[in-house]
Formats: sequence, C-alpha cells, structure tokens
Amino acid sequence: MEVDELSTLADYRLGAGYTQETFANELGVDRTTVGRWERGTQDPQPWQRPDLAQALKIPLTLLNDVLRRTKRQATARKLSTANTPHLVKHGDNGLPPEHREVDCRALRATSHMFVPVFLGADLLAAVIESMDLSPGAIQEVTCETGPVEHPDRPCQLYVFPWGVAVFHLTEELSLPTIARLAIWRRQTYRDVRAWITAWMRDVTASPHPQAHYVLSAYWVHEPLWSGTELETAMRLLSMPRVLLDRGGNGETPSLDDAESVEQGLIQEGFQDGRIDEFGIRGLSIGCASWAGVSYFPLAPARAIQVSDLVDSELLVQALWCYCHHIREQVEKGLDPVVAPEYGWRWMRAMRSRMTVARPQETAQHASMRTALLETSELGKHLTAAVELLRETNGE
Repeated sequence: MEVDELSTLADYRLGAGYTQETFANELGVDRTTVGRWERGTQDPQPWQRPDLAQALKIPLTLLNDVLRRTKRQATARKLSTANTPHLVKHGDNGLPPEHREVDCRALRATSHMFVPVFLGADLLAAVIESMDLSPGAIQEVTCETGPVEHPDRPCQLYVFPWGVAVFHLTEELSLPTIARLAIWRRQTYRDVRAWITAWMRDVTASPHPQAHYVLSAYWVHEPLWSGTELETAMRLLSMPRVLLDRGGNGETPSLDDAESVEQGLIQEGFQDGRIDEFGIRGLSIGCASWAGVSYFPLAPARAIQVSDLVDSELLVQALWCYCHHIREQVEKGLDPVVAPEYGWRWMRAMRSRMTVARPQETAQHASMRTALLETSELGKHLTAAVELLRETNGE
C-alpha cells in the first residue's frame, strides 16, 4: 500500500505491513492505545514518538505532521457526525416526520489554556538563551515572550523574571454540547501537561521542571442557548468537570451520561457558590471558578477584549505558581530561598498591584480582576508568601 502526504497514522501503519495488534506489540503498548492514537482521541507521549517514527520508517518531523493530520481528520469526522441534522421526535410540536425541524447548531468558542511552570533563575536563563524570545510586558510587568512549536495548536511562551514560565495555548472549538468539551478537556489537559513537561526538560537539560496543572478560559463566540439557559451554560463552562463521572482505569467518561446531566442542569438551572460572576448585564456574561473561566461578550464593542482576559490570567498564573513554590519549600521544612529582588517587599508591591483598583480601571475590568483573584485565592497566597519571606529574613 502506498502512502502520500494526505495519509493518516493508520494509513502509514498499514503501509508498513502492521496490523493494529502487531504494531502495538512492536511499540510495547496495548492495542487500545494504538486505536486511540488512530482515532485522534489521544496523542502519543513525547518519549514514544521516536520509537513510533522508527517503526513506521519515517522521519520524526514527518510523524508530527501525520499526527496533526490524523487528529484533524478525526475531529472533522466527529464534528460531521455530531452536527449531522437530526430530527425532532415524532409528536414534538405536533409536527409529522416530513416537517420536523433540523438542528445543526454548535457551541463555538476559543479555548485558552494557561500552563505555568516554576523554573528558578538558572533554568530560566537556559530557556531564554535557547529560545529566540523578545522583550514584552503584561500589564506593565516585564517578561520575555515568543512562539513555541506545538504539534497540535498555537502556543506562546511567557517567561517572567521571578523564575516562572507560562505557556498559553489556543484552539478553536465547535462542539454540540458542553459535555463533549468536558471530555475533550480532560484528555487534552493530560496530553498538554506531558508535552510541556517533556519540552521543558529537553530545553533545560534538567529533570525538575513539571507542569502540574492547566487553567482554561473559554471565550464564547456563538452560544447554543439564550436567557437563563445561557447563564446556566456559562456557569457550566467555567466548571465543566461537574458533568463527568470520575472514570476509572484511564477510561474515557461516558458521553451519554455527561450529556444527560448537562441537559438536566440546563433545564433546571445550575448554581455553585465557588463561581464568581463578573459580567455586566446587557454587555457580557462572565464566570470564574477554581477550575476555569468563561466569557461571552453580548455587546463586543463595549465588553472587555480577549487580550484583557488573557493578560490578567497570565499574570495571575505566573504569581500563583511563584507563591506555590515558596509554600512547597516551607512545607518540606525548608526556609524559602528566592532572589533578593523578588523577596517580600516585591511580593507586597505585587499584592497591591493585583488587589487595588487602578485610577482608570473600568467597572468591567475591576469585576473581572476581583473574580480571578477570589477564585484562584491569589490574594491569600500573596499575603502568606509575604509573611513567610519576612519571617525567614527575621523581619
């Protein structure tokens, strides 16, 4: 069998003469894993890719293209199936089958994923030296920034001088339910963390960098709902994991169950005290939780801009990661060690910058900033870090 530039991973496997079972045995994985790769529901881990390329007798650079193409085709098939016109059940609205209404709608949103990694001064210098980064600023806070080549989605790296790097990955989504987004999110988080950890360790030649978590913000372009149902949906988007069961043995949660839960909550309403709403009635709907953020500009010309949300979240995550590093040292029974210029006085200044309104700040910006701070508990972490560093210095 010949393969060409349009072929997917399964085509290359067959072209190399493997069945799915023999291919799995060759790579030392189970057949289910190979099936997930070929369906685009799971990516090979970075350390598996060299062996995968060798088995297929193709360059590693070509493998990355093949994986991207496989995922694109799988996504297209899923969306085609998900958006296939389906008819309302006979009797709905009293219409006979030939007059039933077709529904091809989809939730359209941009996913923004933020992944912070603590590096420290030495590893930070190694990243800056190896990457072609440019000077930048996030809300008047200096940083170095530049694009990173990711196999599946656009990725921008921000390196902050106090020793934290934050990856910002974006992806355009078009899905028929929030439940599908929740399942996509769970799988994607695992893959993104593994890829960033491997990338950082390769660039720094150190085994220490670790991507512990991902924080997502969903900027909605076209919702599926209106009125109170839209408000409920935006709350669910900020906390989509409530739709999923815990799963087990690495199994994907049941989509049918998740969609059933979603339908019930959309109809009955969903409230959670851990969600802070920061939209302005008539202008926008915004929700922030510990798990994520959702925002829909009802009046795009008067609502906050996507760059406002992205910049705020970049700074929140960069500071949260730094505070977490300080707290980890203390919890290990160590005195926290930080660069003198990023000690408790600097932390105190950043706490003021993050928690006190600016003279020209609009009500929308102030509401968003407060919601992000409250749900991330960054204000508490900054205060605790200030006290820990002062205590360490005997002040």
